[in-house]
Amino acid sequence: MHSRHAQPQRGAAIVTALLVVALASVIVTTLFYRESVAIRSIENRATLSQTRWIERAVIDWAKVILKNSVSQVDWSGSIWATPVAETQLDETVTGGAKVGDSSRQALLAGRIRDAQSRFNINALVNDDTNQINGATQTGTNGNSGNINGNGGNGTGSNGTSAENADISVPHLQALKRLMGILSLPESLADRMLQYVRKVARQRRSGQKAGSDDWVMPLQRLDDLRDLPGFSDEIIQKLTPHLTVLPVDARTVNINSASPEVLEAVAPTWPAGSIRSFVANRDVVPAKNISDPSMGLVANTQLDSTLVAVQSNYFIADGIIHYDRVESQTLTLLKRLNEGGVQVIWRHSN
Repeated sequence: MHSRHAQPQRGAAIVTALLVVALASVIVTTLFYRESVAIRSIENRATLSQTRWIERAVIDWAKVILKNSVSQVDWSGSIWATPVAETQLDETVTGGAKVGDSSRQALLAGRIRDAQSRFNINALVNDDTNQINGATQTGTNGNSGNINGNGGNGTGSNGTSAENADISVPHLQALKRLMGILSLPESLADRMLQYVRKVARQRRSGQKAGSDDWVMPLQRLDDLRDLPGFSDEIIQKLTPHLTVLPVDARTVNINSASPEVLEAVAPTWPAGSIRSFVANRDVVPAKNISDPSMGLVANTQLDSTLVAVQSNYFIADGIIHYDRVESQTLTLLKRLNEGGVQVIWRHSN
């Protein structure tokens, strides 16, 4: 009788033991998994931290190069224009990280680009420190005083308007010419002017973010998508020719600008001469805006408010590979007259 009862009890004990073992296995597996996740998270944070360190090194490198390559002429043969091929970094650059292990190599490639090779949208309004008197601002085709291009209260080509003194007419005319060259409607130029003009006015008035009618300043060309008429296709078409820089970036560097931009900012420069100059400027850059290599028509001059052979704004572009992370950093730098270099903004992904 006793043995018959003991049989089921032993079976129940075995089942219980198996359940305990299974539960313990699940718990241990979960703990190991959590530990693995925690370790991976720590490794990822450390890797990201090292990547950010390298990004700062990229900026420092660009600042040193720009500071030591000051010249009256900026072109593709300038020291700053020499790209850095993909290079393995040592521990001194990565903040002491052990990158000798082939599985955790730190690789960097980078270059510096001339940001003033493109037309600056913000130049449509006059620099706050260089306001042009309203009496010198004339309309274009009788309606440049009206940012909507429909006449409005513009005063025409022979009139003036103090209300429109903040508009840079030469830049607006150049942008409208560029729209025509790109087979795009001139109204796009008016919409860009309207937006940057509002931003400039709210900056001068001290209007705070979040207040009524406050608009976000343009940070990059893609921000134009928020304006009517700027489709992805149009943005793509404008990207090689337009940029968004601080308002004091008034001129386009003829040694790096596209032929289309040069035709727009220099209407007296024959198109054939522009194409010939662009084809040869990597070997023979213009040393001034009336250089013989440009093939200008006799007795013609380019507008020095629109073009130059020197740049102050540059973009440092760095691509970083470290462990499992690949990062690209873009930094807008301004080369100052007193010899320093200022970081305007930095974007990383």
